[in-house]
Amino acid sequence: LKYLDATGKKDTTLIIFTSDNGATNVGGADRDFFESNGGLRAGKMSLYEGGIRVPMIARWPGKIPANSTRSDVVTCFDAMATLCEAAGVTAPKRDSLSYLPALTGNKQPGRPFVYFEYPEASAMQAVIFGRYKAIRPNLKEDVGLIELYDLDADPGESTDLSKIRPELVREALRIMGREHVPNPDFPLGKLDKS
Repeated sequence: LKYLDATGKKDTTLIIFTSDNGATNVGGADRDFFESNGGLRAGKMSLYEGGIRVPMIARWPGKIPANSTRSDVVTCFDAMATLCEAAGVTAPKRDSLSYLPALTGNKQPGRPFVYFEYPEASAMQAVIFGRYKAIRPNLKEDVGLIELYDLDADPGESTDLSKIRPELVREALRIMGREHVPNPDFPLGKLDKS
C-alpha cells in the first residue's frame, strides 16, 4: 500500500484481500481459541458457513467508498467477471457474476441461487437461495439427509428447518439435481454411485 501511495498508483489499483474458504486447524492453528470462524459452523473442507463464508477487504480509492461494508453473497468464481469489469475488458463466458457494483456502493445484481459441491471429506452439496441454505452434509453415507437453514436468522446453522419447510427442501433438491454434473474423477459420494 505504501508503494502504491508513493508511486501514485493507488487510485488506479484495485486490491482485494480474501480467502478461498474457512479456517482450519492444520499447521498448528487453533481456530477455536482464536474464534476464527466467528461463531459459524465447521470450517475448511465443509460446506457449512464456517467452511465457505469468509471476509473480504477491498481498496480502490475514489471507486470504493471508504469504511463501507456489504453483505452481498459473492463467490471466488465471481472474481473473473469482477476483475475484467474493473479493467474494462470483456469477461469470458462463465458462471461468474461481477461484484464490482457491490464494491463501488451500487446495487448488486443478484442471482437466484449459489450452488456448491465438495467431493472430498464426507462429500457435500449445498445451495444458497435467498435467505435460505440447504445442505446435504454426508453424501458418502446418506444421500437422503438434507438440512435447511435460514442464514439471516441463523448464520451459525444451529436450527434445521427441513422438517417444517418441505417446500424449500423440494426447491433445493430441484436446484441440486439440475446443477450437479457427475464426474468420474470427482464422484460426489453415493450420489454418483450406480
